[in-house]
Amino acid sequence: MMTTPAGKPTRIRRGMRLPTEAEVKCRPYSSIRGTADSRGVMLNVSENGSYVVTRRAFEPGSFLVVRTTRYPHVRFPEAAEGGFRSIFLAEVKWRKEIKSDTASRYGVGLKYLD
Repeated sequence: MMTTPAGKPTRIRRGMRLPTEAEVKCRPYSSIRGTADSRGVMLNVSENGSYVVTRRAFEPGSFLVVRTTRYPHVRFPEAAEGGFRSIFLAEVKWRKEIKSDTASRYGVGLKYLD
């Protein structure tokens, strides 16, 4: 296991990451009614997870239901198709705020739960 410059443990990513621009809707995995969806864009996908940018600040450690609402027009290589899922349950592994002049957005690293 590697460490970050701050000395925190980190893992080396496994698997190929493929760029995409699939539109998604994310919501917390919860039995509570009325949980609103948050629209986002999936910017890359791999066999084990994906990277999504959304307007909502989902907490690391939380679980999300993610549904693809618009697929990119590009077909993935056959070897990578197992990594692209139209609907999935995932754990938020990390979150990073992306600041801009108009609004804050959040990049989240998601790990697929099988």
